[in-house]
Amino acid sequence: MFLNSDQVQRIYLDELGDRSQQSVGINLMQLTLASDKAMAEQAKQLIQRVQLEQTSTLAKNEIIDIVTTIAVYKFSRVKSS
Repeated sequence: MFLNSDQVQRIYLDELGDRSQQSVGINLMQLTLASDKAMAEQAKQLIQRVQLEQTSTLAKNEIIDIVTTIAVYKFSRVKSS
């Protein structure tokens, strides 16, 4: 009932448009949904983007760690299938 109310707006990650115009957080969520073929390229682009952004070194390292964790999880899932 709550999902059908006016208080909730559905956002589909695959319909958000250009990834370079979105926040890093949205890009991370999209990375978890990316196909196995597209995931490697998206991860590479996201890491490059994070390294170019003017944020603290700690934040950059944390984001890169998250990207690495997602990639390892997805690749290990592909290998075991």
